Amino acid sequence: MNRIMFFYGTLKRGCRLNYYLSKKSSFISNHLLSRYKMYNYVDWDYPVIYYSGDYKDRVYGEIWRVCNNDYLKIGSLEIGAGYREICREGLIFYVKDKVVVEKERKIIDMIPITIY
Repeated sequence: MNRIMFFYGTLKRGCRLNYYLSKKSSFISNHLLSRYKMYNYVDWDYPVIYYSGDYKDRVYGEIWRVCNNDYLKIGSLEIGAGYREICREGLIFYVKDKVVVEKERKIIDMIPITIY
């Protein structure tokens, strides 16, 4: 079973974890996700997003059709890193809760970004 997923960081084309996607998964299009805010963990160079509710906040990313095996691998990777899966606008993607991001920003150097 294929799933439609939104990638905004290291899983996008040309990024360092894109190898998690096999040839059975395919890029569909670029996409702009509104009402989400993105930060980058400076020390580890990976992004995190959370729902802000503000229409001015946007995250640029990619929509992919993902095969089941790749979906399971990606889920293990993301959930293991403290993200949780959600489905919005018919897209599956991984987020952290705002309270977690705000807490981590106090401990770790994070900068706001819109494109990773």
